[in-house]
Amino acid sequence: MKAIVRDDIISLDSFVAAEFKYKPYLEMIMKAGNYCFLDQFKKLIPSGKTIVNGMIENNLIGMENINKNYKYIYLSDTAMKYLYLRDSEEDFSKIKKNRISVKKVEKNPTEKQLLSSAYKFHLITQGEDLIDKESIMKSLEDIVFLKNHNGNTEIYNNWYKKTEEKIKNLKFEVQKLKNEKKKFAEHIDKINNEIDLLNSSKEYNEYLTLDTKYNSFKDELNEKSQKILKTGIKELNLEIEYLEKLRSSVYKNFLIKNSAIGNINKIINEFKEKISSKENELLETEKAFNKINTSVNETTRPKVKEVQKVFENLYNISKVIVRIKDKTLEFIIFDTGNFKSAYGYLKQLNSINSLSLDFQKIQIIIYSYAEHRAYNLYNEFKKAKEAKAKALRTMQNFNLHTDNAYNKSDFYIASKKIYDNTPDFEVETRNDFFYMKKYMEFISSSTKSIKRKDKEAIDNLIKSLKSN
Repeated sequence: MKAIVRDDIISLDSFVAAEFKYKPYLEMIMKAGNYCFLDQFKKLIPSGKTIVNGMIENNLIGMENINKNYKYIYLSDTAMKYLYLRDSEEDFSKIKKNRISVKKVEKNPTEKQLLSSAYKFHLITQGEDLIDKESIMKSLEDIVFLKNHNGNTEIYNNWYKKTEEKIKNLKFEVQKLKNEKKKFAEHIDKINNEIDLLNSSKEYNEYLTLDTKYNSFKDELNEKSQKILKTGIKELNLEIEYLEKLRSSVYKNFLIKNSAIGNINKIINEFKEKISSKENELLETEKAFNKINTSVNETTRPKVKEVQKVFENLYNISKVIVRIKDKTLEFIIFDTGNFKSAYGYLKQLNSINSLSLDFQKIQIIIYSYAEHRAYNLYNEFKKAKEAKAKALRTMQNFNLHTDNAYNKSDFYIASKKIYDNTPDFEVETRNDFFYMKKYMEFISSSTKSIKRKDKEAIDNLIKSLKSN
């Protein structure tokens, strides 16, 4: 196996270790959000303890305490440089390694950051896809392209490159044919200037003159042949014989010229037909190419940005993963200590429904570190479903007893609002993360209602003041 070693971005030892030993683990942590619990890594990854020690030794991860029993790990600056710059074509040899700047990971994350990363790390290690933001954004782009153009982004990009190359080749072929036609015409003009190739009228007129003279001699010969004194017949026969040969020669030249003119015109017409055919093919190809690209640039790409923005905000702010798999929209809620109400999440689902994406059902999945918290939210969703069913019955009963009256009562309007604002969905809780309750208890108790990163800053300030 061959690989490029980048000792221009990080030390040689660290790069070799990252590339050949720890690459999948670094990528997993990065996809999860740059953090995970140490104990979690050791339990979920075979030989996890050895791997962690190796990554620390090669300066690829850092480690911080939650308390004396629990710790978390995060990607170091060295790891981030490796992950972001390993495929860069830029040569950093002339820049000091500590001056090379990439995104830095805050070693003191908020509770929400740490917990959401831990949730995602667990799911990634279990083989779940569409967990990290990049892959979700890519899948959304594919979904929009598939809906608008019957093909995902990769198919479109391949078509774009192929069609762009086809247009380039067609333009080249058209120009090549035009150049060949021009070169042929110039060659014929040169010959024509020398032997008057394209004009057979001279030969034709000469033939007519000789033919007239020939026929005149033949008539004279017939007249003399009928006379008793047949003087001059021999001379006439010789003259006629000469004229016949000369006339045949001139006629042959006439036919040759006409044939040459016909062939030349045929070749020129063939050039014209080929050029016209290629130009029409080019025109139709460019027309289709421009039509699709206009649609992509004016409709599809803006739609992709609109969709991605909604999903990205949910991912970044609400720590909710929304993905579309097999025509099902999965709305994955991570409990990071602050749940919204069920109706708060349903409002977010309505914003997704308004995007008119290609999914057939909604599945809400609740992940929490505490069983009672998961089931409390689950029951809120179940009550929301019951409220929608009740609202539907209310509207149906009103229409039944009022013969579908045009003027609706206030309770009908209120019921319709509940019905319209509650999407159809299924909801479930999963117990995969109840083991994380122990982490959450220590995180919460250790901070005493102060954010961990803020507490770290306060602690550093106190130490600084004491030292002065």
